[in-house]
Amino acid sequence: MKEWLSRWWQNKGFGIESKTDYAFLMDVIKEENLYYAYDEMERQHPEDSDRERRKRELRYRVENALKGKDYAIVEGRLADSDEWQKYIEGRYITYDMVDFGIAIRTYDREAEHYKILSI
Repeated sequence: MKEWLSRWWQNKGFGIESKTDYAFLMDVIKEENLYYAYDEMERQHPEDSDRERRKRELRYRVENALKGKDYAIVEGRLADSDEWQKYIEGRYITYDMVDFGIAIRTYDREAEHYKILSI
């Protein structure tokens, strides 16, 4: 609950000044439209919980949006992850969702780190 409250004000993208970072948040992470592959994923994983399904769908959207780019997806408690710390300290744009993180390599701008509500 404490983690949710600390991220609540950023839930709608407030605090993100970059248009491209905001567009990625709204068009990929927070996307609510159905993708054609969701039905097939549902058939392949009928036993998954709602949370697992949402993570799988998010992973699919991220992989489609970032084809050809240098990025990483980290799952698990990010605060305890040495791998996640590497991305925070490097030149990456990161989206921290408590137990699911997206790190996108940046070459031409400063690193940015966003904490948003978990999926």
